[in-house]
This record gives sequence, structure tokens and C-alpha cells, in this order.
Amino acid sequence: MTDPVDTILAEVIDLSKQLADESLTPGERTTIEERRDQLRETARLVSLEGRHPASVELQIEALERRRNVITAEFIKQGYSEKHIGKRIQDPGAYSAGINRRLEELHAAELADIDRQLELLRSYVPRPDLD
Repeated sequence: MTDPVDTILAEVIDLSKQLADESLTPGERTTIEERRDQLRETARLVSLEGRHPASVELQIEALERRRNVITAEFIKQGYSEKHIGKRIQDPGAYSAGINRRLEELHAAELADIDRQLELLRSYVPRPDLD
């Protein structure tokens, strides 16, 4: 009996080889890329089934910790922003540019963390793994 992950991996490799063909139309390329992404997501779900619940919990904690480290870099509102507000000068102007740049730098990583957390939180452990 073949392992479902091996079957998925073989199909992903085949699709990747097809993508190397330069004669593909943009529509065909998009279809193949979407199928490859679906297979990768299926492989992630299949590989998650055999994991011990403690392992999943540890990974969730690590991802949440990384998310907290990233969000701690952002500049929070200062006293003047909270209580005084805009007058002659905008007290939040300094931090707005920095926070915008930090969002740009970390957007992909934060999106990946959110995707992984969603996947891990949907994990239902098998009864034989307790």
C-alpha cells in the first residue's frame, strides 16, 4: 500500500516539471499552480494527522510567541496620542511611518503564521496517540 504523502509528493513533482515548460499559456500555468498548492495543503493536513497532540501544542505556542515578538516591534500610542490628540503637530506621525514599514516587512511572515495557526488549531488528534 502506498503512502498518501508519497503519492501527493510524486504528483507535486510532476506538476513542478510541467511548470518548467515555457510553452504553457498563462491560464494553464495558473491552473497547474493552483493544483500544486491544493496538493501541498493536502499533504500538510495528511502529515498533521500523525502528530502527537503535545507536538502540535508546542508548535502553536512557538508560533504565538513569534507573532508576539513581531507585534512588540510596533510603536504603541504615546501619552500625547491617547490624551492630547492632534494640535499643531500630529504626535502619531513619527510612529505611523515606522509601523507602516514594519507591517510591510513582516506581512508575509505574519500571514504565514496566521495560516499555520489556523491549520494547527483545526487539528483533531487521533484517539490512539494519547
